[in-house]
Amino acid sequence: MTQMPGYPYSPLEGSDGIRLLTIEAVDPEEECAEIRCKIEKFRLESAPPYRALSYAWGHTNSKAIILDGSRVKIRENLWHALWNLRDRGFSVPNLTTRYHFTKGDTKWIWIDALCIDQRNTAERNHQVRLMGQIYKTAVEVVAWLGCLKEKSNNGRDFYDVYAWMIGLNKLAEETQLGDGDYYLAGTHLLPEFNPITVLQFFDRPYWRRMWIVQEIGLASDITILFDDLSANWKGLHRLRMLLSSPSLAPAPAFTARFQLLRTNEKVQGSQAFSLDRHRTSQQSNKLEDLIETCQDSICSDPRDKVYALLGLAVDCQNDELAVDYSKTLFQIYADVINFYHPSHSREGGPSQHTVRFSQMLQRSFDRPSELRDGADRYLLAPDSELSLSAINIFGICTSIISGLGQACNSATILLQLSKLPPHHIDARSRENMSRTIEDMRKVIPISSQTSFALQAQNATRFLVSINTSATPSSKQIKKSHSTQESQNCLPFVMDNGQTGYVPMNARIGDSICQFLGCDVAAVLRERPGGYDIVGRALVDKSVAELQGNAESWTKKYSYSVPDFGSTFTWTPEQAMYLYLDMATLQQLTA
Repeated sequence: MTQMPGYPYSPLEGSDGIRLLTIEAVDPEEECAEIRCKIEKFRLESAPPYRALSYAWGHTNSKAIILDGSRVKIRENLWHALWNLRDRGFSVPNLTTRYHFTKGDTKWIWIDALCIDQRNTAERNHQVRLMGQIYKTAVEVVAWLGCLKEKSNNGRDFYDVYAWMIGLNKLAEETQLGDGDYYLAGTHLLPEFNPITVLQFFDRPYWRRMWIVQEIGLASDITILFDDLSANWKGLHRLRMLLSSPSLAPAPAFTARFQLLRTNEKVQGSQAFSLDRHRTSQQSNKLEDLIETCQDSICSDPRDKVYALLGLAVDCQNDELAVDYSKTLFQIYADVINFYHPSHSREGGPSQHTVRFSQMLQRSFDRPSELRDGADRYLLAPDSELSLSAINIFGICTSIISGLGQACNSATILLQLSKLPPHHIDARSRENMSRTIEDMRKVIPISSQTSFALQAQNATRFLVSINTSATPSSKQIKKSHSTQESQNCLPFVMDNGQTGYVPMNARIGDSICQFLGCDVAAVLRERPGGYDIVGRALVDKSVAELQGNAESWTKKYSYSVPDFGSTFTWTPEQAMYLYLDMATLQQLTA
């Protein structure tokens, strides 16, 4: 956010210093008057009761407010939130008066964009570390969904949403509907509603914002504001429980509409319901689970894909991961991997899960070029702040490359596709081809002298020490993804019949090593004392995976997952231990 040129922030005091804001009330006849606010500094431990605003930053369009006498610009969505709060009476008659509020009538508000000096990296780090405590301490979190008029000027839409919000409040207030009583349905509490309008409620940009995961998860009480309407979060929680109840038997008049909500993926898979699940199971909110749930959430800074979850993650409550916005994205990737890996390996042994987690983490960041550049810099000049010890990974050599085709790239595949008659290509084939073209950038040669593999049954301390004794020089390492060699790849077939793509440096006889629970594959080449990791491969799905009976957890993967199905086994000769430096792990799982 471009924040308030010239606003004179003074330093916060103490390790728990925060700022709180009040809004000046206006005469009803002057409702168009400018928004005027005041900021004061407090210690969190002795701060007055306050509310915390949860909202989406939204578009960069800006409007002006008066803050402590200075005209400053804020984003339009926040301006609308402040206007709405003022209109609802969350305001004070005079900004110069010192007020003593109770929890019930407090007019103090905490808002990240205004209460944090966003231009001061040290303060930003400090306040983000406090964020969990700030939202946990607030007497109420106000969730601002935005203005309905952004969606439509249709009066009917407003009526439908009004009826829906009233219904949520009735669900929240119903004293005879306990958490175990959803067989009572309670559908009589919800008025007739337009399902399309309700879907708009679940599709608001607010729900896709990264930071709300923590803000909602830690709040003691939540009020949802949607334009001029409000509802208590408890109504949304009860709606989720109602729709998931196997004994739901709504009145006939509601059956069709409720069935639509029960079967609609936008509702059942909505971030609103995911947030409520995290909120009601706080003791099981581990960082890895939160990252997986929030892969598609939106934030302007990809580092917040981790930092926005630390206050809620139960395994990050003792500064296991420090907030530091001066770090690069690759450094944060390495921090998270080094945090995750030890807890998923037994007594320093290999992990079966780190590869899958690394792939998921990179998908969440969604900045492949930034991570690749960081990996290159790490290889050329290892970062002293990162652990240089190899990450020990468990893999399976599923087959041997038995044949290689002619070199190809995305252009040649597109050319082949254009020559096929349209009736020979169904929608699914076209989608798969497009995905392959997009993913071919992952088929890269790897040239790291600090990564290697050993057969698990032969992995001794002596072999590990021999393989780790080499010290790479900058001349031995190249930027693999930027060379011409990596722009092309080779179609291949394995001796088990499966096909795919490997980098140009692959050879017949190389092994394909796959990793459990994901579609990552590596090309290994045997040498005296172990194996070199020579590239990343794509392995096409097996016949069973393509038949459409794949379990839900494999559907999100584009390529073959080796342990698909319950009959998968491997022999001791196939089991591999891979020792990967951070850059090689990043390249394999991009």
